[in-house]
Amino acid sequence: MAQNEQQILQTTIEKIASEFKKRIPKGTGETLRSIETKVTENTAQLLGRDFIGSLETGRGPRTTNSDTGFAERLLEWMRAVGIPGANEQKAKQLAYWINKVGTLAHKKGRKTGVISDFNIDQHIRRMKDQLEIRYSDIIVNRIKLDNKNAK
Repeated sequence: MAQNEQQILQTTIEKIASEFKKRIPKGTGETLRSIETKVTENTAQLLGRDFIGSLETGRGPRTTNSDTGFAERLLEWMRAVGIPGANEQKAKQLAYWINKVGTLAHKKGRKTGVISDFNIDQHIRRMKDQLEIRYSDIIVNRIKLDNKNAK
C-alpha cells in the first residue's frame, strides 16, 4: 500500500524521535517525556522542552536572582540519578554555583554531542527515496490516464 506524503513524514519523524530519545541522558524523565512530533501537510517537527539545548551546551550563568525553582528541579534530578547524600541544602549550593558560573560544559565551551552528533541523514535518504517512488507513481499514472483519454 502506497503511503501519502504526510504518512511518509509521520513515519520518518517518529523514527527520528525514537532514536533521539535513546540519546537523552537518564534523569527524572521530564526531558524524555517532552519529546513529541508534529506533522502537517508538508512539514515535520521534533519538539522538546524549551531548554533542551542545555543537554548539548550546558547551562550558562543566570543574570537574575529570581527563584525559578531550579534548586528543586536539581534536587529531583540528583535523587533520580542516585547522587549519594542528595538533599535540599546540597541542591541549593549546586544551584547557586551553576547560576553564578554555569556548568562545566558551558564554561569549557564544548558540546556534549547529544544533539550535534545525532545523524539523521539515513532517515532523510529513506524519506527521499519513498517520496521519489510516490511521485514517480503519480506521474506514471497521470501519463497513463492522459494516454487513455487521448485515444
